[in-house]
Amino acid sequence: MNPRLTLVVISSCIALCLGCSSRLRANTEIEGKRFETKGSPDAFHCQTLCTFIKRCEAFTFRSREFKCDMKESAKLDKFKSVPGSISGETMRNCPYQKPCFTQTYRGLAFTDKPYKSVRLGSENDCQTVCKRDPFCSFYTFYTSKRRCDLKFWKLVPTVERGRMEGLISGYSSKLRLEIGRGYQCGSLQYHDYLMEGKWWNYEYNGFAFNVEHCQTLCNLNPFCRIYAYHIEYKLCRLKVVQDKDKKMIHKKGYISGPRATSCRISFNWLDQTVDGYFYSRREEPTPSPSVKECKTLCDNNPRCNFYTYATEKYKPNAKECFLYYDRELPSPTVVADNSAVSGLP
Repeated sequence: MNPRLTLVVISSCIALCLGCSSRLRANTEIEGKRFETKGSPDAFHCQTLCTFIKRCEAFTFRSREFKCDMKESAKLDKFKSVPGSISGETMRNCPYQKPCFTQTYRGLAFTDKPYKSVRLGSENDCQTVCKRDPFCSFYTFYTSKRRCDLKFWKLVPTVERGRMEGLISGYSSKLRLEIGRGYQCGSLQYHDYLMEGKWWNYEYNGFAFNVEHCQTLCNLNPFCRIYAYHIEYKLCRLKVVQDKDKKMIHKKGYISGPRATSCRISFNWLDQTVDGYFYSRREEPTPSPSVKECKTLCDNNPRCNFYTYATEKYKPNAKECFLYYDRELPSPTVVADNSAVSGLP
């Protein structure tokens, strides 16, 4: 990848999408503590990943490896020469707009496991199919095979919950999605039973307000076939299992069921709250008179996904609202492949 060409494309895309200028330095690495590395097709995408993670102050995109190094405690005026790297800082202080990833990447393949592969006539057809599929987050079209691979990135973020008296947490109503048609999703549920099967990625197993929330996470995941919800611990587990291998075992406290399809997915659980806090990066507290007002602050903030409200049981005269800003944007695994065209619709 040519760093100079990349800078021209990135600068114009930033101005168009986010309306905010940002300095990007070619062939340099910014000093700072690297706390996470993600896959990324270009420096603009890398910068956007950094912008939506509160901890990230600056980034370095390694164009030869298609890796995005996110850094904290960054020294924004300290750089060293590293050919093939592009560095910059977060755009979190810019006016907020939704991130746009409409660029296609010729000669790059996203190698994440596809949930669906179809034969199509062109890359434009592949992009169109991805745009129309609510589960498609990015795609790769192989020109020689005429194969379109659709890839998934979770649509609703998941969190882990910590227990602490006096704290109340919930989700933003902005996460409500219009997916599916017709009747509201329901499914056959097995109480006090656990369906066996290989656990899917641990990242997709964690807290859920109730069994409806857990089922929604499964319905929104094209790889999920079975969900299991532990009532007492509010733990949701998603499984992939073939029908021929499916077995039922008695497990008190669990509710299990299959993924529901061809129905309207429910997001009523977004109105629920839970005692405790979420393990996520959060902003400094804002005074707030009530949980309802705290949720409203989160709903009205375009970057907020979750909130935690501190009552007077947490500490005297607390009444504080914590907003969680991190978003989990698509981060594909990228390799060079001359026969491929990839994109994020």
